[in-house]
Amino acid sequence: MTDKYNLFIGRWSPFHEGHKYIIDSFANNGKKVCIAVRDTYIDSKNPFSAELRKRRIEDIYKDNQNVKVIVIPDIEQVAVGRGVGYSLVEAPEQIQKVSGTEIRKLTTDFYNYGEGLLIWMYGLPCAGKTYLGDKLAKELEHHGYSVQRLDGDIVRKSMCTDLGFSKEDRIENIRRIAEVSKTLVNHGVIVISTFITPYEETRKVLSDVFGEKFIPVWIKTSSDICEERDTKGMWARARKGDITDFTGVNDPFEEPSTPIKPYNITVDGTANRQEFTIIEYLKKNTLLSNANQ
Repeated sequence: MTDKYNLFIGRWSPFHEGHKYIIDSFANNGKKVCIAVRDTYIDSKNPFSAELRKRRIEDIYKDNQNVKVIVIPDIEQVAVGRGVGYSLVEAPEQIQKVSGTEIRKLTTDFYNYGEGLLIWMYGLPCAGKTYLGDKLAKELEHHGYSVQRLDGDIVRKSMCTDLGFSKEDRIENIRRIAEVSKTLVNHGVIVISTFITPYEETRKVLSDVFGEKFIPVWIKTSSDICEERDTKGMWARARKGDITDFTGVNDPFEEPSTPIKPYNITVDGTANRQEFTIIEYLKKNTLLSNANQ
């Protein structure tokens, strides 16, 4: 007979002692528990990805065989069918007062044994930012680091849907990403962001905000190569005038004239295995903790 579980659904952003009190009241009494993490959009109030939240809960309950953690799509409501019971779990008043928002403000180092980093990959459209960002994230996760990816296309579909591609909107887009990134970095997460970021002044602002935790990575790829890679035909449409404010055609991309200090990396967008070049740079400059390796 298949085991039946008690299902708990939430954002768990982050999972804190109030949540743990409720889960433990079941799991520590021999009951099976399934913790479902809602895959919510990332924004300033929900900065952690579903996979990061899932991993944190799994770490907490790694020795408890009664607890299973899954990620589910975000939900509008819960409909309970016939034969499936439901109940409300009462927690002590001091537990009810625990605020996830306040915990995010006060608590750091949730996910790594070292400080977080903001690895900011920038370059022309189709330079290879997303591809390299994904490869780097996968490699760092393989070595036990907690990583969150923030990608331009995805973010614009979630917390930046109201923004266009004017200079002002591009700057506001980066400002919002920086706000989310700061929360993640302060909690020990390695954030890998992949955005065009065409203006030097914007990259300088990021450097000023994050200091030594900011690692800019210029994906240096020629416009000819970028256009060859463009499967969506955006470069061609921009050259025809069908797309305005397109970086590299009718909107400028400012190459770094002065290296950002103390750290900066330039990688060849046409070369293979550049994720290892970045990792070696991070190790050389002692920017990666050894605790999770």
